[in-house]
Amino acid sequence: MLSAAKCAAKLGKESASEYFKEAGRRYEKYGDLIIGISPNSSAWAYKMASRCYNWAGDQEAADNVLKKAESLSEKVGEKVERYFPLFKQYRPKKDEK
Repeated sequence: MLSAAKCAAKLGKESASEYFKEAGRRYEKYGDLIIGISPNSSAWAYKMASRCYNWAGDQEAADNVLKKAESLSEKVGEKVERYFPLFKQYRPKKDEK
């Protein structure tokens, strides 16, 4: 779902926002399901859900899920980033310069 959302965003389609929201819901659901088995995986899923909601423009949902991720990450000793670029900047390899 996330790949479809990124493709739609690159093409400038209005549906990209809904795809990002759906991807966020799915990551959040996965995080809820796996929390008792693997807190690390759950924290990762919540971070991904937060990114998806952020890219969809739903800041409130992004913040709520990010709080879950931060809480879990503190317990497992990881750091949570708040800046999420949609596409990574292209950087040529050292040999290509």
